[in-house]
Amino acid sequence: AEIMRLEEAGLLDRTDEIGRYLDGLPETWTELTLEQLLTHTAGLPDHFAIFNTNPATPFDWASDHTAAELVAEFVALDADLASPPGTSFIYSSTGYVMLTAVIEEMTGQSFGAAMDEDLFAPLGLTTTSFCTPDIVGLARGYNIGPDGPARGPEVPAWFLSGAAGVCSTAGDAIRWQRSLVSGDVVDPDTFELMTTPSTLNDGSSTDYGYGLNLADL
Repeated sequence: AEIMRLEEAGLLDRTDEIGRYLDGLPETWTELTLEQLLTHTAGLPDHFAIFNTNPATPFDWASDHTAAELVAEFVALDADLASPPGTSFIYSSTGYVMLTAVIEEMTGQSFGAAMDEDLFAPLGLTTTSFCTPDIVGLARGYNIGPDGPARGPEVPAWFLSGAAGVCSTAGDAIRWQRSLVSGDVVDPDTFELMTTPSTLNDGSSTDYGYGLNLADL
């Protein structure tokens, strides 16, 4: 939603290439558009696939990382695209981390500060923030193993700003959804764009809009 708010403010265009905002990217990545990153049609591999390309130097999942640091890690590993841009839907948190870096570049703020100022506070989302390890009442996830449910690994979600890391409550989640559909987050025309299925190069449609899964549940 924040990328679309920046477009409404005239600070960027969703059809812009990512190389316009981020320097030093692999050559095959520079022409990817913000729109392709939003819709998971850029062909980028997911961050898990990128970080697992070199088992000899495993990624430090246990530490906190900024979006800029993660983008630098992506660049250092020089991963190939998983598919040509616009040819397939591949869910990729990599693109969302890159969009976070764009937001920080355009706002001059950290992603958390921008979200607090532009969205959380104005919408009255008083129990929503970026997660910290010491957050009060933080629920822990579980995995299903051979012996039944077990606590998930101690991998902090807040390390991946933009693709994860927001802690909230059911009440605030409902407030967010109502605000989004009612025009309090973006203009109605922009929301219509966000909820329109993206189109691939061959004319086929996906079940994904701008950061929104549109498939029936």
